[in-house]
Amino acid sequence: MRMPRNRHITLRQQFPSLRRVGVAAQFIPGYFNPRRTTDITHDTLYISLLLRGTVVHHLGEAEVIEHAGTAAVVTYGTTHEIVTGRSRVDVFNLHLDPQRHPLPRLPPELAPHLARLLPLHAGVVSNLNRLARVVLPDVQRTARWLTAIEAEQQRGGADADACVQALLNLVLIDLARAVAIAAPSFRIAADPALERAAHLIDHGFATELSVADLAAVAGLSPWHFTRRFSAWAGRSPMRCLRDRRLQAAMSRLRTTDERVLDLALACGFRDLAHFNRTFKAVAGCTPRDYRRTLG
Repeated sequence: MRMPRNRHITLRQQFPSLRRVGVAAQFIPGYFNPRRTTDITHDTLYISLLLRGTVVHHLGEAEVIEHAGTAAVVTYGTTHEIVTGRSRVDVFNLHLDPQRHPLPRLPPELAPHLARLLPLHAGVVSNLNRLARVVLPDVQRTARWLTAIEAEQQRGGADADACVQALLNLVLIDLARAVAIAAPSFRIAADPALERAAHLIDHGFATELSVADLAAVAGLSPWHFTRRFSAWAGRSPMRCLRDRRLQAAMSRLRTTDERVLDLALACGFRDLAHFNRTFKAVAGCTPRDYRRTLG
């Protein structure tokens, strides 16, 4: 099979609002891409909100069918392409750069749901979260917020940037509420045994988990589980567990005023020194500096 070409799109150059506030919206009516030709990567986190039609989302050799009402979150640097077949579709693209810009603070009951959907740093991305999908209960409502974001970003200026951030808050609330109703889907290559282990990582990351614990859930020996899971997820089980803990910690640093020690322990790190070392190795800064910049 002939492999598609690859193209990297630097969206920060195309959208000034992405450089200023880390947000850009783009409505594409009648989008048409009948066959797979060019795999694309972005320099931002990319959310594709399908308003009309059905598409096939390709990620490497994997493919996922998406229907109207689905919001698909593609992480930093993930290679993908959306194919429409013979029909045209309407789609809204929302580009975010949470690795460099703060996000609006959501209510405490919603912030953890959003954290499950949006990877906040490229360093915590694996096959487990490179494509997340959630169905919005009222897609037209969310589309209205995105339409307003697009209009404000075209106006430009400090007042428009403030409007963009306020409207983004409404979009993120819609996404978080959708996750609260039905957990996002991360499935790319189906493997029920490994999915059980991934589910335990996702929901039990704050507890003490070992390879043996995860292997037992999958019904495999630790050795076979580690080999199989690493090939499936693109990272070892303990690396995925570390990443899930970091993702939760990043969210809490942004959205709460908890002491760093308290949130580190709540996210499954054994002590503050371990948390600080691990966090800096991935994010390139200390947790306190991260909060000061992005909280």
